[in-house]
Amino acid sequence: PMGSPRLSELMGPLIEGLAASEELRDKLNDVRLLTTSTGDALVTVTYNRPIGGGAWEAAARELAEALGVCVVGRSRKVKVVIGCETVEERLSV
Repeated sequence: PMGSPRLSELMGPLIEGLAASEELRDKLNDVRLLTTSTGDALVTVTYNRPIGGGAWEAAARELAEALGVCVVGRSRKVKVVIGCETVEERLSV
């Protein structure tokens, strides 16, 4: 399969987690995954609606903990970070 093993491992549970939560799937626009060779992962989710407030954050935090990833939610002029907003890649040179 294309992509890193961590990406392949996350894809199914991420789709299921988003689909299972009305708060996370409502007006979902885009999902991007970034993984590193050390297994870190960042999921960025963009919406066509405002996401501020406790309901979205609670649902995103639950998903992040279940998958062991950081989540960044974005909507118009709003960015909500659950965990971290960057990952570091380590290379041996």
